[in-house]
Amino acid sequence: MNNESISTAQTENKLETSIGELLNEDSRALVENWREYQIVNTELDNYYSITTEEALFKAKDISTYALELRDSIRIDFLDRPDVKIRLNVFYNTALRLSDMATIRTIESEEVKTEVTNMLQAFSSINGKINNIVMQQQLEKELLDFEK
Repeated sequence: MNNESISTAQTENKLETSIGELLNEDSRALVENWREYQIVNTELDNYYSITTEEALFKAKDISTYALELRDSIRIDFLDRPDVKIRLNVFYNTALRLSDMATIRTIESEEVKTEVTNMLQAFSSINGKINNIVMQQQLEKELLDFEK
């Protein structure tokens, strides 16, 4: 598990962002068949090093994928309010980025800020999934211990 916070470095018109929290091994195994999660995770790889123009060009697609992710929780014990809230936040940040693509006078700093917000929101989803999986493992161990 990577608890490294998201940091950004800007070169002329490019945003370089480090990855926030990744899924741990057990969590990765849990979501490996969640197609929508895998699509978003793969698409976001492009956003860790992207120009503002590329981010705006791809914004419609990522907002569509974020909506599909939000509406497709495939793992029963992740179908809970604290996960849904994080999926909604991620979708809303992706949608804001998509809306920015329609504004002619948008500043690159605003785009960079929204890209960072979107990546932080996805990192938050990963963190919540990791925490839920760890909690379930601890509860199982406690039940096994009590037997």
